[in-house]
Amino acid sequence: MKDKIIILAAGEGTRWNNYLGTPKHLLKIDDETLLERTTRLFKGCDIVIVGRDDRYKVEGSTLHIPKEIGLHDINRQTFYSQDLWSKEGRTIIVLGDVFFTEEAVKTIRGYEGDDIRFYGRHKEGKINKCPWGELFAVSFLPNHHDEIIACLHKASKILKHNGMLNNWWEFYRYLDGIDPMVDEIGDRFVEINDWTDDFDNPENYVIWSHYYKKRNDNRRNNSK
Repeated sequence: MKDKIIILAAGEGTRWNNYLGTPKHLLKIDDETLLERTTRLFKGCDIVIVGRDDRYKVEGSTLHIPKEIGLHDINRQTFYSQDLWSKEGRTIIVLGDVFFTEEAVKTIRGYEGDDIRFYGRHKEGKINKCPWGELFAVSFLPNHHDEIIACLHKASKILKHNGMLNNWWEFYRYLDGIDPMVDEIGDRFVEINDWTDDFDNPENYVIWSHYYKKRNDNRRNNSK
């Protein structure tokens, strides 16, 4: 059975602020947008992009435009995607503003267990030098749907109480039975610490692209 891949890209991108004149999900790296890259790497799966308009159409995927545009809170985007979740097989929700490496996608697609798995980087990036952790994807089965929804509700309440938005970490920690206010990871977390990264704002992208360009320049020089 094909995995169901849901790429969340319906946020307002307030922090990105239309940097470079494009939504961050349509940012081009190596001559393809982030959405095109993610769709290509998950080829063979049933892929749905939750996007804002027709610009988010990508060959090899289905575009779903939610009725409520501007779901900037990623927990709300996850919650409102539940009608798209697979009723029979595994659902993998990935963030649309992430540059995934081939190795990262192999790790995500390669899990054959029957539990929930969250994929991300807990601390500083070893390669890209990003100073903080990021979450990139969550993978689950139909028997986890109620647990996922319950944890999303809990995360939304604590975020609202603390005046915060757009944070998957509380959602993850509820799922893994960890105090949401403690910076810890548990058994349901899978570390991905390579060039995979999330571009929340222009600063993230500028730092990442500096090191990525430097790596590519070194590769070209070494091949001469």
